[in-house]
Amino acid sequence: MATPPLIQFTPPPIQSGWASDPMMGPATIWALWFQNIWNILKAVVQPDTSYVSTTNITHGGTLTKSMSVTKAGSLVTLILTYSDTVSTSSTIGTTTFSLPYIPLGASVVSAINSTTHASLNNGYISTNGNLYPPTFTTGAGEVAVLSVSYFTG
Repeated sequence: MATPPLIQFTPPPIQSGWASDPMMGPATIWALWFQNIWNILKAVVQPDTSYVSTTNITHGGTLTKSMSVTKAGSLVTLILTYSDTVSTSSTIGTTTFSLPYIPLGASVVSAINSTTHASLNNGYISTNGNLYPPTFTTGAGEVAVLSVSYFTG
């Protein structure tokens, strides 16, 4: 399970003036303070593409997968894509992807074959920390895209 980033916030300076930043060079103290706020916000909502473990997915060649996770407060939005050089196959209730944040409740996962534009039915997420994709098979190079938004504690 991923740990939320530690947010450190420094109040604005009382006086104005100039300071130096390695990225911006000479800048006003207030400009650096606002840049600090921007950096904190980006760290909180920036997508996390770290690997999430997979079980019981059948594939014939080289499996390529990526997961983008954005967490803003307790709202988590997840987009999972995967494809294979030969084919992929998943079975609902058996194939799983671990989630970086445990859901407060079950939620529906939407799935589509983005290559053929065909709907792949629905999967779900569970409070056991897993995403269960629907039962489907894709062909060589076809990309499955799954998405879900849920709340975590």
